[in-house]
Amino acid sequence: PPPAPFSLHAVRPSAVPPPAGTPLCPAGGLSDCTSGYMISMADNAGNGGTATGYFAIDTGAPTLNGPTPSGFVKTNFTTMTSNYSDSGSGINGANVHVILDGTAIGGCTAIAKSVSCPVSGLSDGAHNISISVSDIAGNTSATTGSITVDTVSPPVTTLQPRSRLTTPSHTIPARPS
Repeated sequence: PPPAPFSLHAVRPSAVPPPAGTPLCPAGGLSDCTSGYMISMADNAGNGGTATGYFAIDTGAPTLNGPTPSGFVKTNFTTMTSNYSDSGSGINGANVHVILDGTAIGGCTAIAKSVSCPVSGLSDGAHNISISVSDIAGNTSATTGSITVDTVSPPVTTLQPRSRLTTPSHTIPARPS
């Protein structure tokens, strides 16, 4: 048989405590805050019940730093990292994305406050990195950076002193070829 119809008798704020450290919602409007509630219901037969809980409003995007390294690197392998935080609902680890030269990087490890991605086989030259993270409420932040891989040492010409050395310390000029 289908369930008995029911009517909603009351929805009112309750004394359900929010998580520690979260601000309570003001009576006049909603902003980033947490509020408790209690719902009382009864079906047409008079069977009643109540439920309590809380909800959070989070409109702030996570804070995102990085990526590192940046600038010049002298090897074709490195580990891309970025640190992040969120004072609202917390980071959604499934929504941390790292893109290198337009391609998602696999093998990344995303933990509560950072993401780390080992990359190898980078060709010499410039590479672009973008990182985005979302919190549990769906707010997103992104950052970009770049590295230039340079694995080739500069050639140096043969060095010879200009004259006979007469002291234990002497400066010999060097020029790249």
